[in-house]
Amino acid sequence: ALAGLLGSDNAPAARAAREALARRGAEATPLLLRLLDAEPPAARTAALELLAESGGSEALEPVAGKLDGAGEADRPLLRRTLVAILARAPEAAAKVAAAVETALAQGKETLAVDLLRVLPLGEPGARAEAGRLVAAALPAARSFEARYHLVLRAGALLAAGETAPAQELLAAARAAEEPELRVEAARALAGAPPTLDLSPLLADAWPGVREAAATAIGRRGLDAELRALAATFAEEPWPLVRAAAAEALLGVEAWPGDDVARRLLADPAEMVRERTIVALDARGDEPAGRMLAEAVERHTERLELRQRALGALARRCWPELKPLVIRVVEYSVRPDARRGDQALALDAIRTLGTAGPPNVRSLLEEIVREAPVPAMLAAALQALGDLGESDAAAVVEPYRRHADPAVADAAEAALKALERGRAGRRCGEGGR
Repeated sequence: ALAGLLGSDNAPAARAAREALARRGAEATPLLLRLLDAEPPAARTAALELLAESGGSEALEPVAGKLDGAGEADRPLLRRTLVAILARAPEAAAKVAAAVETALAQGKETLAVDLLRVLPLGEPGARAEAGRLVAAALPAARSFEARYHLVLRAGALLAAGETAPAQELLAAARAAEEPELRVEAARALAGAPPTLDLSPLLADAWPGVREAAATAIGRRGLDAELRALAATFAEEPWPLVRAAAAEALLGVEAWPGDDVARRLLADPAEMVRERTIVALDARGDEPAGRMLAEAVERHTERLELRQRALGALARRCWPELKPLVIRVVEYSVRPDARRGDQALALDAIRTLGTAGPPNVRSLLEEIVREAPVPAMLAAALQALGDLGESDAAAVVEPYRRHADPAVADAAEAALKALERGRAGRRCGEGGR
């Protein structure tokens, strides 16, 4: 009768039955276990959900037993229920570990993997048991699904500090027949102990493995592996792998060298150059600033990437920002300048106003006086407004009546900005 109520199409009746059982908490566990074989299926689902909410530890073995032979649709809820029960009774993890060993001995790989996935990695004893079991199961597993989930579990264990399956994971990364497995294994090896060398993975025939290995090497930050990566990335044919190498080489504390950074900034693939600029921006040190400045002045580079490099320098208040802007502006008026050079010059002028490096006002006033085109004049007026020095109004005021509407509008907006005052700190002031 209770099963009929829990699985009823009558929503109020089903809800009332569920609430009544929920109020009993762990005391309802024996009754809920009896419902695991009940009809209709909705009653079994409700029973598992209630066991997940408040079931006692005595439910662990019966629910684990249901995993044996369960269909693909039923296994996720069974696993979630076991995870919830173990969270309330972590001491029961030993029973799950024993069940894993039994399943492995019986050749029930799917069951063993499902049970391994529910062992709580936050509990040191259970984590050590899981590490031992995964290390034993990974070389012996036959099905792709089992090996795939074992690789993922091994990676989770390494990330949690349990290194037992590291050697088996490296073996999978090097020798697994399926490239998908090698990719996941290589990626997971970021947490492997430093005694393992990931450099051989950079020679894998599959580019996804090489990319994952480069990423893992970057996260590990070991000198020998980074040197191997620096030696191989220039010959790498796949842009995705070179992009991962850029992030790895520039993401560690030690500077890889100007030559490496320049090769990355000159890479034929835009994706690699973009990730290089992002990685340089994230570093925040002096060598990275120099390379970003070179990217700004790389006249063949796409405008958006030069703008991103310029923005990175402005955010970090790079000491040489003002001379850089002068060079960018001077280049933009040359006969051989491209449209992108001219657009970048306008951005650079506006950047002087938003960043506000020391002694920049005189330069902006000079640009206002000598700007060869209205667009440059408007950019300089906007920068004076953003700079926020109120006495600059005398310089801006005459341009309110300029013949070019864009210049007049820029002057009007600059005067209003000067009235409001500067919104944030300037470079060189506290906090920048």
